[in-house]
Amino acid sequence: MNNADLPAMPISNSDLAASLEIGANGSKGLTKREMFAMNAPCATPSFSVDFAERNKDNKSLVEIFKHNGAYKLTTLGDMQMIKEWGYAYADLMLSED
Repeated sequence: MNNADLPAMPISNSDLAASLEIGANGSKGLTKREMFAMNAPCATPSFSVDFAERNKDNKSLVEIFKHNGAYKLTTLGDMQMIKEWGYAYADLMLSED
């Protein structure tokens, strides 16, 4: 689909819509991309591991244990990974392939 920035849930009440500011994409309401990202399933373990490996040098996202070299995501890392997963899922759902 080539309409990821179109509203998924447009505001139809004209009085309410007129009182709201227009979003960055020029529409009022949640976009289809945002809707798909919001409803993405939980990230797979392999995506989580891949995210941690790609960001292992960023100490605000990944904590590395010196005694064994293992790592885990920080709270901020978890949130960033979930965001990245959600938008990757949305982009795939909206692709034309």
